[in-house]
Amino acid sequence: MGFAPAAAAITPATAAATLARINASRREMKTFLLLAVSSVITAGVLPSLPAKIILSAFVLLAVVSEAARRLSG
Repeated sequence: MGFAPAAAAITPATAAATLARINASRREMKTFLLLAVSSVITAGVLPSLPAKIILSAFVLLAVVSEAARRLSG
């Protein structure tokens, strides 16, 4: 009824692979969060509007390339 078949049991190999994917995802999210926070702080410090626009373009480029990498892999 509510039981999983024996073939679908979690083995140590699949558990290790899942844990590795979770850790990799956490690292990526921490990196993205660090990028977002540092860019907001830097934009607040920069006095000129063109510098803020250029910084925003770099951040947008990083986000789009990261999204493309995740979709392809």
